[in-house]
Amino acid sequence: MIQGFSLLSRARLAHAGFLFLVVLLSGLSGTSQADLVINELMAVADEDRRDEDGAPSDWLEIANTGSQRESLRGYCLTNNPDDLTRWEFPDVSIAAGAYLLVYASAKDRTGQELHASFTLDRGGDYLALVAPDGFSVVSEIAPRYPEQFEGVSYGVAPAGNPLDLDVGYFEGPTPGRRNGTVSGSPPAEVVFSDTSRMFSESFALELSCSTPGAVIRYTTDGSVPGNRSALYRSPIPVSRNTQVRARAYISGGLAGAVTAHAYLRLANNLTGFSSNLPVVVISSYGTGSPPSTGSTSRKTVSMLFFEPDPETGRTRLTRDPVISTRAGVRRRGSSSGNWPKYSLAVETWRDGDDEDRNIEPLGLPREADWILNARYEWDLTLLRNPFVYEISRQIGRYAPRTRFVEVFSDTSGTDVSNSDYFGVYSLIEKIERDPNRVDIEPLREWEDAEPEIRGGYIFKNDRPDPGEPTFNV
Repeated sequence: MIQGFSLLSRARLAHAGFLFLVVLLSGLSGTSQADLVINELMAVADEDRRDEDGAPSDWLEIANTGSQRESLRGYCLTNNPDDLTRWEFPDVSIAAGAYLLVYASAKDRTGQELHASFTLDRGGDYLALVAPDGFSVVSEIAPRYPEQFEGVSYGVAPAGNPLDLDVGYFEGPTPGRRNGTVSGSPPAEVVFSDTSRMFSESFALELSCSTPGAVIRYTTDGSVPGNRSALYRSPIPVSRNTQVRARAYISGGLAGAVTAHAYLRLANNLTGFSSNLPVVVISSYGTGSPPSTGSTSRKTVSMLFFEPDPETGRTRLTRDPVISTRAGVRRRGSSSGNWPKYSLAVETWRDGDDEDRNIEPLGLPREADWILNARYEWDLTLLRNPFVYEISRQIGRYAPRTRFVEVFSDTSGTDVSNSDYFGVYSLIEKIERDPNRVDIEPLREWEDAEPEIRGGYIFKNDRPDPGEPTFNV
């Protein structure tokens, strides 16, 4: 029975306002106190420490800071404050002063290696160790840990006062060992003097960072900036279609987040263009058209979304876009994938890597997977799917939401012009499991018996996407 709590420390990461809490429980199952702490985590899969499958994985470490061995049987780990018993420890223990490593791989294993049933979000998330009673939090990072970076771990280290903790990043991760000295916080994001936009006159782009002593490195070829990329010393001239990706570095090589902006040049014949529909502009910067429908790869592009001016009701490309994002696209359809006006499967990506970035285009709920649908021959009005979807929603049945848009697609890398106009498309939500789409729980591969297999399911009776498993009935 829990008799009481005492708060050991509150160490604040002042730079970002994150809070790391360590709570001690007294009178738990006859022990005087359980000195168990979430000591370190790595939320970007660790290439240097692979699991028993040979796969890189996220991980976290539990430390026993007390003077006696502690059993973890019945304790739980969670990354959801509304589900404190998400993953339960088996009958394992930690010796005094020792550390226990748990892979956050979503493999849900309790064998020789411990694998939690969830992964760690590199963008930041809640994390807690919960007592066997199912509601008492022993140690937590709340409301969430800050953004994480490749090759860098995050956690706590003893400060001068043994009752205080330093919280921050470690350039040298130490799973299974005592943490070293906190390296400090990564530098702030790079600030761009001009954000993503269309332009007709060349300009000079300035970059800055608010972190004292930080240096900025950048690329214009689409690659991720590294510690050997071009060093920003003076404004960058922009005269043609260009994507600039930049990040800041501080002494010791600790890097900040990657920030990307896209600048697409308008041809003279488009400066006066306007529409009563939203407009989507896509550019592959001269790397060609999206891959065929049979490809499992995607073409890397920039996408700019423009909306009508609330006062005039007209969309103009000379206004700032409401959304700018990196994305991966490929052609969608079978025979229709070879039409001159082809459909696109779109996956919006983050600035720093090709992982999903959720966006909210044109009032639609947040997600990263979209369809730009072009019924070039079979439905010239573009009304069939959107009309039936709308009727379905009005009678209370699920159907994807849609928006009509006009699309320009630059594949040559030259000025965006009338020749890049692809026409009117229907922007459609891709059907998939999501709280804002088909709201059902995920079914994992190990959930093969009741009660886990009860609930909702989603499958499609259709041709499989490239690389997608399927079955015949």
